[in-house]
Parts: sequence; C-alpha cells; structure tokens
Amino acid sequence: GTRACSSFVYPVEPGAPLSGSNLVSRYDLVCDRAYLRDLLPPVYFAGTAVGMVFGTLGDRLGRKTIILCFLLLDAVSSPLPALAPNMALQLASRFVKGISSAVYYQSLLLVEELTAERYRSLLGNLFWLFWCAGYMTSGALVAVIGDWRLVQFATLAPCLVYIAIAWAVPESPRWLVLRGRQAEAV
Repeated sequence: GTRACSSFVYPVEPGAPLSGSNLVSRYDLVCDRAYLRDLLPPVYFAGTAVGMVFGTLGDRLGRKTIILCFLLLDAVSSPLPALAPNMALQLASRFVKGISSAVYYQSLLLVEELTAERYRSLLGNLFWLFWCAGYMTSGALVAVIGDWRLVQFATLAPCLVYIAIAWAVPESPRWLVLRGRQAEAV
C-alpha cells in the first residue's frame, strides 16, 4: 500500500512536474493523500447527476428561469474551489460546481425549442462544438495564467457574460404554450 510521508519537497523549477501553485502542492496530495486527488472528477460528476435531476424543473418553471438559476449558481460556484481552505471544502465546491453544469443541458434544450426543426441538429452540434473548444483551450489558459486559483476565477468571466445576455433570451415557446400563454409564444 501507500505509505505516509512525513515531508515532501516540491520542485520549484518552472515546468517541472508538481512545481508552482497547483492542487497537489496546495493540499499536499502525495503519498497517503494521493487518493484524494482521484476523488475530484467523480465528485464533480456526482454533482452533474444531481444537476440533471434538478434540470427537470425546467419543464415546470420554464427553461429561462432554470437557466438563470443555474447560471447564478455557476457564478457563485466558479471561484469556490480557489477559496477552499481544505480538501473537504474543495470536494464540496466541486460537487456544487457539478450541479451548476445543468445549465448546459437546459440551454441546449432552449436552443432546440427556439430553432426551426431543420436547423436543430446543426445548432445542437454547434452548441457542443463551442463547449468543446472552451474545454480544449483551458489548458492554454492554465499555461498563460499559471496559478490554478486564478484560473478558477477566470472561469467566472464567461458565466458573467452569459448572465448579462440571458435576460434577452426569450422563454421556450413550447413551455409557454403548455402553460396557456400562447400570446407570449409568438
């Protein structure tokens, strides 16, 4: 098994593995604590599963309402990992961040409900294409910014832009019709 360490010296040379400011050095995730690093992705994805369950509220309260709620949760949860003083709160903040990812699925549904049927596939693919492009450029963001905490704060920027423009996005016409609000659906 893994043995406990009484101390670990992190490299300080730029570009060396484990050098600089990162989660491993911040929370000392080496030796007998290395398993905690492996908990980060499953905890985040457990949060996404919970967020998807809450996503069904879009059928009751409206897509736009739920999108705004999850965008606000995303704005609050984006910087939380950078502020977590210990690994337990780091994991909790990642779980909350996972819940907020339901905004993507609700947004995709709204795009498809606002789009003519012949363009839905195209716009659905473009929706995920931009998401993938953002995900792929995150490595470059880390390389440019350097400090993982500043990167966490940088992820807040797109969220704030989305909140600013979300107010201009109309509610789902399908949802409005189902609620007897046909005049607003036109």
